[in-house]
Amino acid sequence: MLARILRESGCPQPVVAAAVGYEEPSLVFLAGTPTRLTDASGAAKFLSGGECRFAFIEAHQERSFAAYADAVGLRYSPGPRVEAINISNGQAITVAVFRSESPL
Repeated sequence: MLARILRESGCPQPVVAAAVGYEEPSLVFLAGTPTRLTDASGAAKFLSGGECRFAFIEAHQERSFAAYADAVGLRYSPGPRVEAINISNGQAITVAVFRSESPL
């Protein structure tokens, strides 16, 4: 589902994403090798790097991501929330999708 969000985003290819708290190898395989596995501050920095960038933030990391993004004045748009299963441990997870916005 996350890779499909990138493919259907309307952005020119390649679309790049950063992931926080969800580090399944299948995500990198399906979304592309430029996918970055990082932390909340790294995802905010990544989104600030240009348009058509996406951050996949596991629900437990959202507050940290939002705090850092607000502290640096990052402009971003919330996208869908994806309910999934972490196949490594069988646990249910929620991943929020955020997209970079162009500066004013």
